[in-house]
Amino acid sequence: MLILWVHFINWLFLFAAAGIALLSSNHKLSTIFMMVARVCYIIAIVTGIIMMIHSWQSHPTLTLLKGILGLLVIASLEIAFAHKRRKKLSSKLMVIVLILLIGVAAFGLYLTQGRPL
Repeated sequence: MLILWVHFINWLFLFAAAGIALLSSNHKLSTIFMMVARVCYIIAIVTGIIMMIHSWQSHPTLTLLKGILGLLVIASLEIAFAHKRRKKLSSKLMVIVLILLIGVAAFGLYLTQGRPL
């Protein structure tokens, strides 16, 4: 149960850090929160793998899909960070990142049966 909370809180920090990094006009602040988001990636991947082992037995397809979506979120955030650094961040990319985040959250809550909420 503790790993669920660590994973959940980490994704909240990741969401906040990515939001600040992408929406901030201050270059230094954006860079700091991009690094915070990258540390959160590591924690999310490690805790996600641990949780994947437990949920694989009951929902293997959805678990695999959630893992792929989680990696797509990380990839899309990195693409958005690169666009932000070049000052070419589009609202379309921001919407894609947001939709992927909502999808990962929905799959995660379904697979954990609504826990840790």
